[in-house]
Amino acid sequence: MGWTGRVASRVGVGCVLVFGGTAGGFGQIVITEIMYDPSAVNDTAGEWFEIYNTSGIAVDINGWTIEEADGSPSHTINNGGPLSIGGNTYAVLARDDDSTMNGGVTAVYEYGSWALSNSQDSIVLKNGMTVVDTVEYDENPFPVAVGASIALAGAEGDLATVDNNASANWCLSTTEFGTGSPKDKGTPGAANDCPMPEPPPDPVTGEIFDIQGSGLDSPHIGATATTNDNIVTAVGGGGFFIQTPSSRSDDNVNTSDGIFVVHSGSPTVAVGDQVDVVGTVLDGSGASDQRRTWFFSRIDATVAGGSVTVDASNQPLPAPVELNASLPSPNPRSLSCTSRFELECYEGMRVRVASGTVFSGSQRDRDDTEPVGEMYVTASSSRPFREPGIEYPGLPGLPVWDGNPEVFRLDPDKLGLTNVSWDPGTTFSATGVLAWEFFGNELWPRSNAPASGTGQGVGRDHGRIVEPAEPRGER
Repeated sequence: MGWTGRVASRVGVGCVLVFGGTAGGFGQIVITEIMYDPSAVNDTAGEWFEIYNTSGIAVDINGWTIEEADGSPSHTINNGGPLSIGGNTYAVLARDDDSTMNGGVTAVYEYGSWALSNSQDSIVLKNGMTVVDTVEYDENPFPVAVGASIALAGAEGDLATVDNNASANWCLSTTEFGTGSPKDKGTPGAANDCPMPEPPPDPVTGEIFDIQGSGLDSPHIGATATTNDNIVTAVGGGGFFIQTPSSRSDDNVNTSDGIFVVHSGSPTVAVGDQVDVVGTVLDGSGASDQRRTWFFSRIDATVAGGSVTVDASNQPLPAPVELNASLPSPNPRSLSCTSRFELECYEGMRVRVASGTVFSGSQRDRDDTEPVGEMYVTASSSRPFREPGIEYPGLPGLPVWDGNPEVFRLDPDKLGLTNVSWDPGTTFSATGVLAWEFFGNELWPRSNAPASGTGQGVGRDHGRIVEPAEPRGER
Protein backbone atom coordinates (compact mmCIF):
# COMPACT_ATOMS: atom_id res chain seq x y z
CA MET A 1 0.00 0.00 0.00
CA GLY A 2 1.38 3.43 -0.90
CA TRP A 3 1.47 6.73 0.87
CA THR A 4 -1.95 8.09 1.75
CA GLY A 5 -1.22 11.66 0.80
CA ARG A 6 -2.81 13.09 3.95
CA VAL A 7 -1.78 16.64 4.78
CA ALA A 8 0.21 16.95 7.99
CA SER A 9 -1.58 18.59 10.87
CA ARG A 10 0.24 20.37 13.65
CA VAL A 11 -1.00 23.06 15.97
CA GLY A 12 0.57 25.16 18.64
CA VAL A 13 -0.39 24.37 22.23
CA GLY A 14 -0.69 27.38 24.41
CA CYS A 15 -2.72 28.95 27.19
CA VAL A 16 -5.24 26.14 27.13
CA LEU A 17 -6.59 23.84 29.79
CA VAL A 18 -4.96 20.49 29.23
CA PHE A 19 -7.33 17.72 30.26
CA GLY A 20 -6.08 16.10 33.46
CA GLY A 21 -3.15 18.52 33.65
CA THR A 22 -2.22 22.12 33.96
CA ALA A 23 -2.11 25.04 31.61
CA GLY A 24 0.74 24.77 29.11
CA GLY A 25 2.90 27.34 27.41
CA PHE A 26 3.07 28.00 23.72
CA GLY A 27 4.73 25.06 21.98
CA GLN A 28 4.55 22.55 19.20
CA ILE A 29 4.87 18.82 19.73
CA VAL A 30 6.26 16.86 16.78
CA ILE A 31 6.52 13.06 16.35
CA THR A 32 10.18 12.50 15.44
CA GLU A 33 10.99 8.78 15.78
CA ILE A 34 9.05 5.50 15.76
CA MET A 35 10.18 2.02 16.79
CA TYR A 36 7.41 -0.29 15.61
CA ASP A 37 9.35 -3.51 15.01
CA PRO A 38 12.12 -4.06 17.59
CA SER A 39 14.44 -7.04 17.36
CA ALA A 40 16.32 -7.05 20.67
CA VAL A 41 13.07 -7.55 22.62
CA ASN A 42 9.47 -8.47 21.82
CA ASP A 43 7.12 -5.92 20.29
CA THR A 44 4.98 -6.01 23.44
CA ALA A 45 7.89 -4.52 25.37
CA GLY A 46 10.05 -2.76 22.78
CA GLU A 47 7.67 -0.51 20.83
CA TRP A 48 7.96 3.24 21.40
CA PHE A 49 7.77 6.59 19.73
CA GLU A 50 9.53 9.86 20.36
CA ILE A 51 8.21 13.40 20.41
CA TYR A 52 10.01 16.74 20.43
CA ASN A 53 8.87 20.06 21.84
CA THR A 54 10.04 22.56 19.24
CA SER A 55 9.31 25.58 21.43
CA GLY A 56 11.27 26.96 24.35
CA ILE A 57 8.34 26.52 26.76
CA ALA A 58 7.29 23.37 28.58
CA VAL A 59 4.09 21.67 27.44
CA ASP A 60 1.98 19.41 29.64
CA ILE A 61 0.65 16.44 27.63
CA ASN A 62 -1.22 14.76 30.48
CA GLY A 63 -4.78 14.12 29.31
CA TRP A 64 -3.87 14.03 25.63
CA THR A 65 -4.88 11.01 23.59
CA ILE A 66 -2.86 8.67 21.40
CA GLU A 67 -4.92 7.05 18.68
CA GLU A 68 -4.91 5.76 15.12
CA ALA A 69 -6.14 7.76 12.14
CA ASP A 70 -9.64 6.26 12.32
CA GLY A 71 -9.88 7.05 16.03
CA SER A 72 -9.61 3.49 17.29
CA PRO A 73 -7.88 2.13 19.24
CA SER A 74 -7.04 5.09 21.44
CA HIS A 75 -5.27 5.69 24.72
CA THR A 76 -5.68 8.67 27.04
CA ILE A 77 -2.46 9.71 28.72
CA ASN A 78 -3.01 9.49 32.48
CA ASN A 79 0.16 10.27 34.39
CA GLY A 80 -1.57 10.88 37.72
CA GLY A 81 -0.44 14.47 37.44
CA PRO A 82 1.35 16.78 35.00
CA LEU A 83 3.49 15.20 32.27
CA SER A 84 5.56 18.18 31.24
CA ILE A 85 7.78 18.06 28.15
CA GLY A 86 10.45 20.75 28.46
CA GLY A 87 11.11 23.25 25.74
CA ASN A 88 13.43 22.01 22.97
CA THR A 89 13.36 18.59 24.60
CA TYR A 90 12.83 15.03 23.37
CA ALA A 91 10.63 12.56 25.21
CA VAL A 92 9.83 8.90 24.62
CA LEU A 93 6.44 7.29 25.15
CA ALA A 94 6.68 3.50 25.28
CA ARG A 95 4.57 0.40 25.42
CA ASP A 96 6.64 -0.63 28.45
CA ASP A 97 8.57 1.95 30.47
CA ASP A 98 10.77 -0.60 32.25
CA SER A 99 14.21 -0.11 30.69
CA THR A 100 15.26 -3.60 31.79
CA MET A 101 12.45 -5.05 29.67
CA ASN A 102 12.09 -2.64 26.73
CA GLY A 103 15.62 -2.89 25.34
CA GLY A 104 17.17 -0.11 27.37
CA VAL A 105 14.89 2.83 26.52
CA THR A 106 14.27 5.58 29.05
CA ALA A 107 10.61 6.54 28.66
CA VAL A 108 8.59 9.29 30.34
CA TYR A 109 5.33 7.40 29.98
CA GLU A 110 3.99 3.88 29.44
CA TYR A 111 0.90 3.53 27.25
CA GLY A 112 0.53 -0.22 27.73
CA SER A 113 -1.46 -2.28 25.28
CA TRP A 114 -1.82 0.37 22.54
CA ALA A 115 0.22 -1.21 19.75
CA LEU A 116 1.92 -0.37 16.45
CA SER A 117 1.66 -2.49 13.32
CA ASN A 118 4.87 -3.68 11.63
CA SER A 119 3.65 -2.87 8.12
CA GLN A 120 1.47 0.25 8.18
CA ASP A 121 -0.13 2.25 10.93
CA SER A 122 -0.64 5.75 12.24
CA ILE A 123 0.02 7.77 15.37
CA VAL A 124 -2.31 10.68 16.10
CA LEU A 125 -1.66 12.97 19.06
CA LYS A 126 -4.68 14.96 20.19
CA ASN A 127 -5.25 17.59 22.82
CA GLY A 128 -8.97 17.29 23.42
CA MET A 129 -10.54 17.46 19.97
CA THR A 130 -7.54 19.19 18.43
CA VAL A 131 -5.08 17.12 16.40
CA VAL A 132 -1.58 18.18 17.42
CA ASP A 133 0.42 15.92 15.09
CA THR A 134 -0.11 12.86 12.91
CA VAL A 135 2.20 10.43 11.18
CA GLU A 136 0.90 7.65 8.96
CA TYR A 137 3.72 5.28 8.07
CA ASP A 138 3.78 2.48 5.54
CA GLU A 139 6.52 -0.01 4.70
CA ASN A 140 6.34 1.29 1.12
CA PRO A 141 7.55 4.01 0.57
CA PHE A 142 8.73 4.57 4.17
CA PRO A 143 12.09 3.03 5.07
CA VAL A 144 11.68 -0.31 6.83
CA ALA A 145 13.92 -2.68 8.76
CA VAL A 146 13.50 -5.02 11.71
CA GLY A 147 15.35 -3.69 14.73
CA ALA A 148 15.75 -0.10 13.56
CA SER A 149 13.52 2.87 14.22
CA ILE A 150 12.39 5.24 11.53
CA ALA A 151 13.59 8.76 12.28
CA LEU A 152 12.65 12.22 11.04
CA ALA A 153 15.48 14.02 9.27
CA GLY A 154 16.24 17.61 10.09
CA ALA A 155 18.10 19.82 12.49
CA GLU A 156 16.35 20.45 15.80
CA GLY A 157 15.71 24.03 14.82
CA ASP A 158 13.91 22.88 11.67
CA LEU A 159 11.70 20.11 13.09
CA ALA A 160 8.73 22.44 13.45
CA THR A 161 8.62 22.90 9.67
CA VAL A 162 9.84 19.54 8.30
CA ASP A 163 6.90 17.61 6.81
CA ASN A 164 6.81 14.43 8.89
CA ASN A 165 4.13 12.99 6.64
CA ALA A 166 6.50 12.83 3.67
CA SER A 167 8.31 9.50 3.49
CA ALA A 168 11.33 11.19 1.90
CA ASN A 169 11.95 13.00 5.18
CA TRP A 170 12.41 9.78 7.17
CA CYS A 171 15.41 7.49 7.41
CA LEU A 172 16.40 4.28 9.19
CA SER A 173 18.38 4.85 12.38
CA THR A 174 21.92 3.50 12.35
CA THR A 175 23.06 4.15 15.95
CA GLU A 176 22.90 1.17 18.30
CA PHE A 177 21.35 1.69 21.73
CA GLY A 178 20.32 -0.12 24.88
CA THR A 179 20.61 -3.79 25.66
CA GLY A 180 20.30 -7.03 23.74
CA SER A 181 22.44 -8.84 21.22
CA PRO A 182 22.32 -7.68 18.57
CA LYS A 183 21.25 -4.26 19.78
CA ASP A 184 18.44 -2.34 18.19
CA LYS A 185 19.18 0.91 16.36
CA GLY A 186 17.71 4.26 17.23
CA THR A 187 18.25 7.45 19.20
CA PRO A 188 15.38 7.43 21.74
CA GLY A 189 15.29 10.71 23.65
CA ALA A 190 18.11 12.28 21.62
CA ALA A 191 18.72 13.95 18.27
CA ASN A 192 18.19 11.65 15.32
CA ASP A 193 21.08 10.36 13.23
CA CYS A 194 19.51 10.96 9.82
CA PRO A 195 21.61 12.85 7.30
CA MET A 196 20.31 16.33 6.75
CA PRO A 197 17.97 16.48 3.74
CA GLU A 198 19.29 18.29 0.72
CA PRO A 199 17.58 21.61 0.03
CA PRO A 200 15.30 21.45 -3.00
CA PRO A 201 16.97 22.58 -6.22
CA ASP A 202 16.08 25.98 -7.56
CA PRO A 203 13.30 26.02 -10.16
CA VAL A 204 14.41 26.56 -13.74
CA THR A 205 12.63 28.31 -16.59
CA GLY A 206 14.16 28.11 -20.02
CA GLU A 207 14.71 26.22 -23.22
CA ILE A 208 14.93 22.44 -23.43
CA PHE A 209 18.67 22.59 -24.08
CA ASP A 210 19.07 24.54 -20.81
CA ILE A 211 17.23 21.77 -18.95
CA GLN A 212 19.15 18.99 -20.70
CA GLY A 213 22.59 20.51 -20.20
CA SER A 214 25.75 19.13 -21.78
CA GLY A 215 26.43 16.23 -19.42
CA LEU A 216 25.14 12.69 -19.19
CA ASP A 217 22.49 13.85 -16.71
CA SER A 218 20.48 17.03 -16.54
CA PRO A 219 22.00 19.61 -14.15
CA HIS A 220 18.47 20.26 -12.85
CA ILE A 221 17.39 16.82 -11.57
CA GLY A 222 14.60 17.24 -9.03
CA ALA A 223 13.92 20.86 -9.93
CA THR A 224 10.62 22.24 -11.12
CA ALA A 225 11.13 23.14 -14.77
CA THR A 226 9.07 25.41 -16.99
CA THR A 227 9.64 25.38 -20.73
CA ASN A 228 7.32 27.11 -23.17
CA ASP A 229 6.36 27.14 -26.85
CA ASN A 230 7.96 23.83 -27.83
CA ILE A 231 6.66 21.44 -30.48
CA VAL A 232 5.24 17.96 -29.84
CA THR A 233 7.17 15.58 -32.09
CA ALA A 234 5.84 12.18 -30.95
CA VAL A 235 3.16 10.81 -28.61
CA GLY A 236 3.28 7.50 -26.76
CA GLY A 237 5.18 5.54 -24.14
CA GLY A 238 3.32 7.21 -21.27
CA GLY A 239 3.75 10.74 -22.49
CA PHE A 240 5.10 12.71 -25.43
CA PHE A 241 8.29 14.21 -26.81
CA ILE A 242 8.81 17.93 -27.32
CA GLN A 243 11.55 19.78 -29.17
CA THR A 244 12.73 23.36 -29.43
CA PRO A 245 11.67 24.97 -32.72
CA SER A 246 14.60 25.16 -35.12
CA SER A 247 14.58 28.96 -35.01
CA ARG A 248 15.33 28.90 -31.24
CA SER A 249 17.90 26.09 -31.19
CA ASP A 250 21.25 26.92 -29.62
CA ASP A 251 22.90 24.90 -32.43
CA ASN A 252 25.12 23.28 -29.80
CA VAL A 253 25.52 19.59 -30.61
CA ASN A 254 26.36 18.87 -26.96
CA THR A 255 22.95 19.98 -25.65
CA SER A 256 19.87 18.16 -26.91
CA ASP A 257 16.90 20.19 -28.12
CA GLY A 258 14.42 17.41 -27.26
CA ILE A 259 12.98 15.90 -24.07
CA PHE A 260 10.27 13.45 -23.00
CA VAL A 261 7.27 14.63 -20.95
CA VAL A 262 5.56 12.20 -18.59
CA HIS A 263 1.88 12.95 -19.11
CA SER A 264 -1.43 11.64 -17.78
CA GLY A 265 -3.18 12.17 -21.12
CA SER A 266 -5.18 15.25 -20.19
CA PRO A 267 -5.21 17.58 -21.98
CA THR A 268 -4.86 15.57 -25.18
CA VAL A 269 -1.82 16.51 -27.20
CA ALA A 270 -1.00 15.70 -30.82
CA VAL A 271 2.08 15.83 -32.98
CA GLY A 272 2.51 19.39 -34.20
CA ASP A 273 1.00 21.01 -31.10
CA GLN A 274 2.86 23.89 -29.50
CA VAL A 275 2.86 23.38 -25.72
CA ASP A 276 3.95 24.89 -22.43
CA VAL A 277 5.11 22.35 -19.83
CA VAL A 278 5.70 22.55 -16.08
CA GLY A 279 6.99 19.56 -14.13
CA THR A 280 9.82 17.91 -12.21
CA VAL A 281 13.05 17.06 -14.04
CA LEU A 282 13.92 13.36 -13.92
CA ASP A 283 17.02 11.62 -15.20
CA GLY A 284 18.06 8.06 -14.54
CA SER A 285 15.88 5.12 -13.62
CA GLY A 286 12.46 5.39 -12.14
CA ALA A 287 11.55 1.85 -13.05
CA SER A 288 11.36 -1.09 -10.67
CA ASP A 289 12.45 -3.48 -13.42
CA GLN A 290 16.04 -2.37 -13.98
CA ARG A 291 16.24 -4.15 -17.32
CA ARG A 292 13.69 -1.64 -18.63
CA THR A 293 15.47 1.38 -17.19
CA TRP A 294 14.63 4.67 -18.89
CA PHE A 295 17.82 6.69 -18.46
CA PHE A 296 16.93 9.59 -20.70
CA SER A 297 15.85 12.95 -19.30
CA ARG A 298 12.16 13.53 -18.64
CA ILE A 299 9.90 16.24 -17.30
CA ASP A 300 7.19 14.72 -15.12
CA ALA A 301 4.11 16.86 -15.63
CA THR A 302 1.95 14.51 -13.51
CA VAL A 303 3.39 15.80 -10.21
CA ALA A 304 1.58 18.28 -8.00
CA GLY A 305 1.89 21.66 -9.69
CA GLY A 306 2.73 20.09 -13.05
CA SER A 307 0.83 21.17 -16.14
CA VAL A 308 0.59 20.89 -19.90
CA THR A 309 -0.96 23.72 -21.92
CA VAL A 310 -1.60 23.57 -25.67
CA ASP A 311 -1.02 26.98 -27.29
CA ALA A 312 -1.38 26.10 -30.97
CA SER A 313 -1.68 23.17 -33.35
CA ASN A 314 -0.37 22.10 -36.76
CA GLN A 315 3.02 23.69 -36.22
CA PRO A 316 5.97 22.66 -38.42
CA LEU A 317 8.19 20.00 -36.88
CA PRO A 318 11.90 20.62 -36.38
CA ALA A 319 14.03 18.97 -39.05
CA PRO A 320 15.27 15.52 -37.98
CA VAL A 321 18.91 14.78 -37.32
CA GLU A 322 20.20 12.50 -40.08
CA LEU A 323 21.70 9.24 -38.81
CA ASN A 324 24.05 7.71 -41.36
CA ALA A 325 27.46 6.08 -41.81
CA SER A 326 29.21 8.78 -39.77
CA LEU A 327 26.52 9.45 -37.13
CA PRO A 328 26.70 7.62 -34.83
CA SER A 329 30.39 7.30 -35.48
CA PRO A 330 31.85 3.79 -35.77
CA ASN A 331 35.07 5.21 -34.33
CA PRO A 332 34.96 6.03 -30.60
CA ARG A 333 38.00 8.28 -31.08
CA SER A 334 36.10 10.55 -33.46
CA LEU A 335 32.65 11.49 -32.15
CA SER A 336 30.39 14.36 -33.16
CA CYS A 337 30.02 15.66 -29.59
CA THR A 338 31.81 15.58 -26.26
CA SER A 339 29.75 12.81 -24.64
CA ARG A 340 31.42 9.40 -24.74
CA PHE A 341 27.96 8.04 -25.55
CA GLU A 342 27.46 9.99 -28.74
CA LEU A 343 23.72 9.51 -29.18
CA GLU A 344 23.20 10.98 -25.70
CA CYS A 345 23.70 14.38 -27.37
CA TYR A 346 20.58 13.79 -29.49
CA GLU A 347 18.28 12.09 -26.97
CA GLY A 348 14.66 13.16 -27.24
CA MET A 349 15.19 14.72 -30.68
CA ARG A 350 13.74 13.80 -34.04
CA VAL A 351 16.07 11.57 -36.05
CA ARG A 352 15.89 9.91 -39.45
CA VAL A 353 17.59 6.88 -40.97
CA ALA A 354 17.40 7.09 -44.77
CA SER A 355 19.03 3.72 -45.37
CA GLY A 356 19.80 1.52 -42.40
CA THR A 357 20.54 -2.18 -42.04
CA VAL A 358 19.11 -4.79 -39.72
CA PHE A 359 21.78 -7.18 -38.50
CA SER A 360 19.97 -9.14 -35.78
CA GLY A 361 16.53 -10.60 -35.55
CA SER A 362 13.89 -9.37 -33.15
CA GLN A 363 14.83 -9.59 -29.50
CA ARG A 364 12.38 -11.07 -27.03
CA ASP A 365 12.55 -10.65 -23.28
CA ARG A 366 11.68 -13.80 -21.38
CA ASP A 367 8.99 -11.94 -19.45
CA ASP A 368 7.37 -10.34 -22.49
CA THR A 369 4.11 -11.64 -23.90
CA GLU A 370 4.83 -10.21 -27.34
CA PRO A 371 6.60 -12.58 -29.76
CA VAL A 372 8.87 -9.87 -31.17
CA GLY A 373 10.73 -6.86 -29.83
CA GLU A 374 13.60 -4.57 -30.70
CA MET A 375 16.06 -5.15 -33.54
CA TYR A 376 19.73 -4.20 -33.55
CA VAL A 377 20.49 -1.90 -36.48
CA THR A 378 22.97 0.50 -37.98
CA ALA A 379 22.22 3.67 -39.92
CA SER A 380 24.21 2.54 -42.94
CA SER A 381 24.93 -0.52 -45.05
CA SER A 382 27.86 -1.56 -42.86
CA ARG A 383 27.56 -4.67 -40.78
CA PRO A 384 29.36 -4.54 -37.41
CA PHE A 385 31.51 -7.30 -36.04
CA ARG A 386 33.08 -7.95 -32.70
CA GLU A 387 36.76 -7.43 -33.31
CA PRO A 388 39.33 -9.10 -31.06
CA GLY A 389 40.63 -7.01 -28.20
CA ILE A 390 39.66 -5.19 -25.03
CA GLU A 391 36.87 -2.63 -25.19
CA TYR A 392 37.97 0.91 -26.01
CA PRO A 393 40.07 2.62 -24.65
CA GLY A 394 41.69 -0.75 -23.98
CA LEU A 395 45.03 -1.39 -22.32
CA PRO A 396 48.55 -0.55 -23.53
CA GLY A 397 50.08 -3.11 -25.85
CA LEU A 398 46.86 -5.09 -26.37
CA PRO A 399 44.36 -5.11 -29.25
CA VAL A 400 41.42 -2.72 -28.82
CA TRP A 401 37.78 -3.46 -29.67
CA ASP A 402 35.96 -0.27 -30.64
CA GLY A 403 32.78 -1.30 -28.80
CA ASN A 404 30.59 -0.95 -31.92
CA PRO A 405 29.30 2.54 -30.99
CA GLU A 406 27.44 2.74 -34.32
CA VAL A 407 24.94 0.10 -33.16
CA PHE A 408 21.55 1.02 -31.70
CA ARG A 409 18.09 -0.53 -31.56
CA LEU A 410 14.90 0.01 -33.50
CA ASP A 411 11.71 -0.48 -31.45
CA PRO A 412 8.90 -0.42 -34.04
CA ASP A 413 5.83 -0.45 -31.77
CA LYS A 414 6.93 1.87 -28.96
CA LEU A 415 4.91 4.78 -30.35
CA GLY A 416 2.04 2.71 -31.68
CA LEU A 417 3.23 1.27 -35.00
CA THR A 418 2.64 -2.39 -35.75
CA ASN A 419 5.44 -4.51 -34.37
CA VAL A 420 7.62 -6.19 -36.99
CA SER A 421 10.66 -8.40 -37.18
CA TRP A 422 12.86 -7.97 -40.24
CA ASP A 423 15.43 -10.57 -41.15
CA PRO A 424 19.11 -9.71 -40.79
CA GLY A 425 20.35 -7.97 -43.90
CA THR A 426 17.09 -6.10 -44.48
CA THR A 427 17.60 -2.45 -45.32
CA PHE A 428 15.05 0.02 -43.99
CA SER A 429 14.15 3.66 -43.54
CA ALA A 430 12.69 5.17 -40.36
CA THR A 431 11.87 8.54 -38.83
CA GLY A 432 11.15 9.01 -35.14
CA VAL A 433 12.68 10.10 -31.84
CA LEU A 434 15.78 8.95 -30.03
CA ALA A 435 15.28 7.39 -26.59
CA TRP A 436 17.07 5.06 -24.16
CA GLU A 437 15.78 1.77 -22.78
CA PHE A 438 17.21 -1.63 -21.83
CA PHE A 439 20.58 0.07 -21.23
CA GLY A 440 20.94 1.33 -24.78
CA ASN A 441 19.81 3.92 -27.30
CA GLU A 442 16.67 3.17 -29.27
CA LEU A 443 14.97 4.78 -32.24
CA TRP A 444 11.25 4.94 -31.56
CA PRO A 445 9.84 5.41 -35.07
CA ARG A 446 6.71 7.25 -36.13
CA SER A 447 7.24 5.76 -39.59
CA ASN A 448 9.37 2.89 -40.82
CA ALA A 449 9.50 0.59 -43.83
CA PRO A 450 11.72 -2.20 -45.15
CA ALA A 451 13.42 -1.34 -48.40
CA SER A 452 14.84 -4.75 -49.23
CA GLY A 453 15.44 -8.18 -47.76
CA THR A 454 13.35 -11.20 -46.90
CA GLY A 455 10.40 -9.47 -45.34
CA GLN A 456 8.93 -9.82 -41.89
CA GLY A 457 9.70 -12.87 -39.83
CA VAL A 458 7.16 -12.10 -37.12
CA GLY A 459 7.51 -14.35 -34.11
CA ARG A 460 11.05 -15.50 -34.87
CA ASP A 461 14.07 -14.79 -32.72
CA HIS A 462 17.16 -14.90 -34.88
CA GLY A 463 19.56 -14.38 -31.99
CA ARG A 464 22.07 -11.63 -31.43
CA ILE A 465 25.00 -11.23 -33.78
CA VAL A 466 26.76 -8.43 -31.92
CA GLU A 467 25.67 -5.82 -29.44
CA PRO A 468 27.25 -2.50 -28.59
CA ALA A 469 29.26 -2.46 -25.41
CA GLU A 470 27.08 -1.74 -22.38
CA PRO A 471 28.06 1.29 -20.30
CA ARG A 472 29.62 0.50 -16.96
CA GLY A 473 28.11 2.25 -13.96
CA GLU A 474 26.53 5.13 -15.85
CA ARG A 475 25.68 6.12 -19.35
